[in-house]
Amino acid sequence: MKTDPGVCDCGTPDADSDHDALLDCEDPAPHGWQRQLTLDGGQIPGNLTHFALLVQVTDSHLQANAAADGGDIYFTAADRLTVLDFELESYGAATGALVAWVSMPSLSANTDSVLYLGYADGGTGRAKTANVWSDYRNVWHLAEDPTLGSNAVHDSTQRAHGTAQGGMPATARVAAVAGQGLSFDGSDDQIEFVNDLTGAGPSTFSGWVNQAADPITGGDSGSALLSIGDGQSNRARFLLSLAEQSKVKTGFYNNDELSTAVLPTGVWKYLVWVWNGSTSEVYIDGASIKAPLARTNVNTSGTVGRIGGSTFGYDFFLTGLLDEVRIAGSARTAASITAEYNSQRPGSTFIKTLSDPMTAAKH
Repeated sequence: MKTDPGVCDCGTPDADSDHDALLDCEDPAPHGWQRQLTLDGGQIPGNLTHFALLVQVTDSHLQANAAADGGDIYFTAADRLTVLDFELESYGAATGALVAWVSMPSLSANTDSVLYLGYADGGTGRAKTANVWSDYRNVWHLAEDPTLGSNAVHDSTQRAHGTAQGGMPATARVAAVAGQGLSFDGSDDQIEFVNDLTGAGPSTFSGWVNQAADPITGGDSGSALLSIGDGQSNRARFLLSLAEQSKVKTGFYNNDELSTAVLPTGVWKYLVWVWNGSTSEVYIDGASIKAPLARTNVNTSGTVGRIGGSTFGYDFFLTGLLDEVRIAGSARTAASITAEYNSQRPGSTFIKTLSDPMTAAKH
């Protein structure tokens, strides 16, 4: 109850800090709301820095209180005040469905960590994407409608937006691991982008793939997740989710490795290929599938890059679904790859608790 204009009996100014048409002295949350998220330290296998955490929730309180465009959503560290960089991949105002990527400065092995999701404080345009992906050359969420023309498939690093080929329809945009992904028909669908990764230095290719039934009919067939470079020996880099004998294949063109792994069909699998400048290693669902293999004579060249297709010699159009395709210009560590899998996989319990809403700290 107010006692004088501008002051209420609890000493709170007669203002509207969160611009929700409720005066602070009458508003149950004058600075909006916060929710505590606790990360399961048992799923963090090693100390990590600058980890891109997937936060994917659908929540009725978020839907009822956050701005329709999600512009007032933000994240803080455990002190509830230090704002964390994040990318807002999508927010559905009708359902409260949030997909965001939060830059966690550090995570400690086997130690629970805490952050806060905030909203409804009247803020706008909170997302700061660039720093989230500063460890990567390219990050494609594959969440866009591929029919929207040139460069419609966004690269969150802003380096290499992609353009759909093969007449991909709007219906190719499907529910996937993190929000939306894309379906590829195995005939002519692919996403083309301009590649700028050349030479012999390290790289990590990664992506979630839901492989359709085996289309392989001969030894020179395949299903490409990602490919860069040209069609001369040693001058390409590629990750095939399906190759001869239905196995995963990686390499540099005529300098290749056929793994022992066969991906099952109809389920999402996290596929990662690490090249550290001297050895090649493949991970499936966060686990290395064989010892690193030495390679030489690598000299990647060429500006063509393709998701779901090959840049050299053969079509290798992918049949199935893709999500979260990335290129890092470094060799990602085993601990980071395992933590990525644990945090992103369908049914993940990496975020083990989401608290009830609490009144946000003033910030």
